[in-house]
Amino acid sequence: MTLHLFTPYHDEALAQDSPYYYPSSAARTRIARWWALPALWADEGDAVLRPDEAQRQDSPFLREGVRVVTWKELRHLPLTQVRPWGWDALTIRRLLEADVDSQLLPDEEAMQQLRLLSSRRTTVQLLPRIRQNVRVETIGEARMCDNEEAVASCLAQWGDVVAKAPWSCSGRGVFRLVHPAPAAAWARVRKILRQQGSIEVEPRYERVMDLALEYEVDNCGQVCFAGLSLFHTQEGGAYSGNLVGHPAVLEQRIPSAVRPALEAVRQALPSLLATHLAPYYRGPLGIDMMVVRSADHPQRLLLHPCVEINLRPTMGYAALWASRRLNDEGPFLFNPDAQTPQELFLKWEGE
Repeated sequence: MTLHLFTPYHDEALAQDSPYYYPSSAARTRIARWWALPALWADEGDAVLRPDEAQRQDSPFLREGVRVVTWKELRHLPLTQVRPWGWDALTIRRLLEADVDSQLLPDEEAMQQLRLLSSRRTTVQLLPRIRQNVRVETIGEARMCDNEEAVASCLAQWGDVVAKAPWSCSGRGVFRLVHPAPAAAWARVRKILRQQGSIEVEPRYERVMDLALEYEVDNCGQVCFAGLSLFHTQEGGAYSGNLVGHPAVLEQRIPSAVRPALEAVRQALPSLLATHLAPYYRGPLGIDMMVVRSADHPQRLLLHPCVEINLRPTMGYAALWASRRLNDEGPFLFNPDAQTPQELFLKWEGE
């Protein structure tokens, strides 16, 4: 039996790197609302954890054949595998306290390797490799800065940048810097450098569309394409929803000018991921991308092929699994706050 846990505090916990980290209120709210999300991809006979703070005993994500269990029941289950939203020191401690076999959990060395790979440093390293491996034009630069002087150099060169904490998600730890940056912005930079040791800096692009390519690394290290994710974010980068529907319908929503680049990236990624990530990671992963306007020619659209790498399931991954319940080509808006199965997909009113 495989146990699935929704642990949306994962990126925060990686930043803290402590088994005693206490999740933020935003993460606790997501756990209470979306605890059953992994039931979308759980196999028949698997179990999904219902936490003590769950707002409801049931969920529209649940389906027949997937068992719901509590923390107190874990010690009595014949578990053969554990699949959290992501591995971190807090999740490991909680599972050990629930008497889950330590052989099912990553050891300290494996955990530290996963933590390092989950940093935005991996994004910075993989972005130029992706661009070098495709024969069509793309856009995108990013640097990892270990001190204020390096941040100042990026700001002086690019003028308008986005700074990102190495471990963060849903727009948290992401903010804009414009030259000359005010004292409050530099204080935020210094705080991230002090707490996490570095900070990612990239030019600010005029975003037209958010998208992602979702993959899965199987137990043999093979990288398999899972699907296309079209999602929406707020100005600060916080996730606000996924479009779902037939793959051909979603692909038609991508500007024709960037479709060749997207296809080239999709074909290049499996070998790159197999070389750089698959030896150390198994499970779902998502590569966030953007369609942006060229600074020199605003009517020209380009693909930024690697804004962020998520070594865990994503809301796009969840939306892909949810879309398998659709009997319509769509598009619809995936609604993770649904109260009934009928509310999982809302009519898309956008363009």
